[in-house]
Amino acid sequence: MYSPNYRKRYEEFLKADYPKILFTKNKDLFRALSLLGIELIGLHVLNQESLDYSFEKLKDATIGESCYKDERNRIIKKPSHNEPEQRLYINHSAYFRG
Repeated sequence: MYSPNYRKRYEEFLKADYPKILFTKNKDLFRALSLLGIELIGLHVLNQESLDYSFEKLKDATIGESCYKDERNRIIKKPSHNEPEQRLYINHSAYFRG
C-alpha cells in the first residue's frame, strides 16, 4: 500500500475510499502467509527470538549462507550488497552469501 506504483495505479479510488486488502480463498496458503507475517513483525520489532530463528533458518544452503568475518555480530547496521562477491552485508562483519 505504500508502493508508489500502487498509489499511482489506484490514485482515484484511494481519494474516495480506503484501500482494500485482498485475501486468498486457499486456507493453507492463508495460514502460511499469516505465519510469514508474524515472523516479519518479529523481525521488524527486533524480537531476539525472531532474529535468532531467522539467522538459523538462513543457514539453509538453499536460501543463503550466513557468515561472519571477525565476531558473531548480529546487529543490523548499514546493510549493503556486494555484487562481485555475491554477499549481502548486514554490518561490518556479518553477511549472507549465495
